[in-house]
Amino acid sequence: MNILILGPLSVNLLANNIAMLREKGYNIEILNINKSNRVNLPDELMKNLKYTNFYIAPDRSVEGSNSSADSTKQTPQVLDKKRLTIFFWNKIKFESIRIHLRKFYERYSYYRNLKRFNVRQVEKLINKNRFDLIFSFWGANIIAEINIIKRKYDIPIVHSIQSYPYGQSIVGDGTRGDPIHEAFFKQLDGRIHSSPYMLKYFNDKFNLKGKGKDIVLMEYFKESYFCKKRLEKLSKTDNEPHLVFIGRTDFEFRDWDDIRQQVQEITSQKIHFHLVHSTRTFPKNDYLHFFKGYPTEMLYNGAFADDLTKYDACIVLYNINRRYDRFWNSLPLRFLSAIPAGIPIVLPKGYFGACEHVLRKYKLGFTYNDINDLRNKLLDAEFMKKHERDALKNYKELTFEKNFHRLENFFKEIIDHRDSNSRKK
Repeated sequence: MNILILGPLSVNLLANNIAMLREKGYNIEILNINKSNRVNLPDELMKNLKYTNFYIAPDRSVEGSNSSADSTKQTPQVLDKKRLTIFFWNKIKFESIRIHLRKFYERYSYYRNLKRFNVRQVEKLINKNRFDLIFSFWGANIIAEINIIKRKYDIPIVHSIQSYPYGQSIVGDGTRGDPIHEAFFKQLDGRIHSSPYMLKYFNDKFNLKGKGKDIVLMEYFKESYFCKKRLEKLSKTDNEPHLVFIGRTDFEFRDWDDIRQQVQEITSQKIHFHLVHSTRTFPKNDYLHFFKGYPTEMLYNGAFADDLTKYDACIVLYNINRRYDRFWNSLPLRFLSAIPAGIPIVLPKGYFGACEHVLRKYKLGFTYNDINDLRNKLLDAEFMKKHERDALKNYKELTFEKNFHRLENFFKEIIDHRDSNSRKK
């Protein structure tokens, strides 16, 4: 099977899928949609990797990041402009006006990206290879690129949605789906949803029945990402609980990433909190610890997962105090990246429906109601031992190798459906 992968080569989950498809013998080519033309893959994966940049020239407003997982950040000038845009956007009270502005923004985004589209190289790539399928990543962040490809080439597209709706920006606030996206999602041949909550959400919001095919399939990491050795717990030296947080810490990127208040509340209970060096300052605190971000190579070879095993649990946090559709339906990277370590994953209750679903199904961790409840559970030796045993027993059920057949069968179903329709014509 010949597959064209459409996505950003700076994202760890995409690297994971590339590695798995190559290992299974698929012929793959990649269209890198990273707007800075950035590539951040393990050296082993870069060997003989064929990729083409979607854009002719890099966008200099996008740079690297500082988090334990892979991501991007924007320059201060772009962030200031974004905040100003959101400020004025929130002043608009009529939804009909918002919808018209969003439609205008999507058209503007399409033509802006089309202007930078590397048309000669992409046409050469597609004409040279008879692709059976395009596999794209993810959410609504790739609408312009998919529309450009969809309007030029008749190749079935399977899109991994994973997170939706948008974060807070000119095109959404993270609480509801955008009606202007309905036509985009309906044109897709296949849609991969990260949870049953997401599938229900899309059917309720966009009525996708009869328009393409859907599957619920979370992202899995390859076995190479999983821990190979377990380290002694830090809590054995001081008899105090140690939590690790592996989300992004460039808090200026998005308001809901700024977890400083939650960190202060947790450490006030004499719970050690470990996270990547932040771009923002914290009050001096003996229970707050920083470490350097992990290079991509350490994620790929399992060293990152090995290091996580010295903590009692990995906590998933965002700066939110109400339920957002985006977080309720999705499995964020800071959750997924903790699974290969086989340590308990901890969540505040009521905000992360899809994550709670996975925790319950595979017994990978627990939720808490408030900070006192979190402290009591972490200090309960029998409670923690049970959850450590359960996580260690079940976490390897979630390797990509054990679950790849579902993705493979979905690919075949989409191709067979397109071939069947072609014969009918």
